[in-house]
Amino acid sequence: MRETDYFKLLYEAGIAISSTDNIEQLFHIILTSVTLGDGLGFNRAALFLVDKKEGIIKGVLGVGPDSAKEAARIWDGLKNLNLKGKMSEWLLNEINIEAQNKSKFCKEVQSIQYRIEESPIVQKLLQTKQPILLKAGQEKEIDRQITDKIILEEFAISPLISRSNLIGFMLVDNFFNKKPITEDDLNILLLFSNRVAIAIENLLNIEEYKQLNRMLISIQTRLLQDESLKKLGAATASVIHEVKNVLLGISGFFNRLKEYIPEDEGKATRYVEIIEKELQRLDRLVIDISRFSKTSTKSVQTYFDINQIVQNAIKLVKEQTTNKDIEFQCLLDKDAKQCYGNADRIEQVLLNLLNNAVDALRLKRMGKIMVKTGTDDKYVSVSVQDNAGGINLDVMPHIFKPFYTTKSDGTGLGLSIVKQIVQEHNGKIEIDNKIGEGVTFTIKLLKEKSNEKEDFSDRR
Repeated sequence: MRETDYFKLLYEAGIAISSTDNIEQLFHIILTSVTLGDGLGFNRAALFLVDKKEGIIKGVLGVGPDSAKEAARIWDGLKNLNLKGKMSEWLLNEINIEAQNKSKFCKEVQSIQYRIEESPIVQKLLQTKQPILLKAGQEKEIDRQITDKIILEEFAISPLISRSNLIGFMLVDNFFNKKPITEDDLNILLLFSNRVAIAIENLLNIEEYKQLNRMLISIQTRLLQDESLKKLGAATASVIHEVKNVLLGISGFFNRLKEYIPEDEGKATRYVEIIEKELQRLDRLVIDISRFSKTSTKSVQTYFDINQIVQNAIKLVKEQTTNKDIEFQCLLDKDAKQCYGNADRIEQVLLNLLNNAVDALRLKRMGKIMVKTGTDDKYVSVSVQDNAGGINLDVMPHIFKPFYTTKSDGTGLGLSIVKQIVQEHNGKIEIDNKIGEGVTFTIKLLKEKSNEKEDFSDRR
């Protein structure tokens, strides 16, 4: 490539690189420029980034054909592609990102991840700040984590240096056409690498800023919500006290009234049954609101046996359910005993999850509910699984919202209470929803007392 052609390439690719604010698109533009016939013209290119915070090197993207046949097809398709003066527009709008992501070569690159201290190549790049050319038989001079995944013959590695920091490197080769990599190729590759390194670092910094901003907004929203819930809790407690008094009076007089209505009074008997059902529903609603309004400051926490709490909850639900077709199964991990929190509050979580599963199975024959406990280094986990067919996808985003329910006799607070209690325990909830099969709710609770505040999230 003549020097004038290189500057045209740098100008055209530079326009595309500086025109995107999407980090993934930027990676594809860079590697496509490296492998394009009108670009640097290498057969394959791979991008690796250094994550200093995590102390790792990871493969981000690979662009190139998976076979000689595919290479010939791609190059034939590009022969009649005239990109003079139009390369930047083509790079921004015509790259098939989905196809590049699906290639075998790309997946091989993205599977590579290893510790920085395990990388001899990083040390060489930091010392020389120049591309390194390696030929067949010299694979041992490069990180084995790369050569274990990618078959290489002659290839070059170029450092990506921005503001004197090594942020990663590009690996390029001509695996299919066997064209030798020349000194001019290396010089052009280095100039291009220096240009794109700054763009990559800038967009990575922007992405980090966006992530921090989202985190701050989430924390602010949560703090405002917590403050509102405290005020709501205080007001709700007094209102509930008065509602309970009224409800007790109504229930007492209603029970007396039932004594004066003969059992064979058709309409009157049916109306009495409706009133009784609605009174029971109102009573459940008052209880649920009372539970929901409680804040973590009222929750005294200590060490307890989670397996014992699970057994208690299952026993209570089995005794209360009228659906005798449901089979309860329990698999307890003997190592998942000690847990830190409020035993009564966690039992309420399990009761709500179990009752939810029972409700979901009310129309199903041969229903099953499986409860399991488990443990890892930090958490004790409890999962409640049913075979009720799963939760509709349009319902999933709303399941933790207070008063949201799809049941005619539900209060819409069961899962809201679950979320609140797990959140006050610095725990986590994971949801595995399989349409046509069932749903599994897994709660993770700290083994030991911790002052750290975990971000509550539900993973689906």
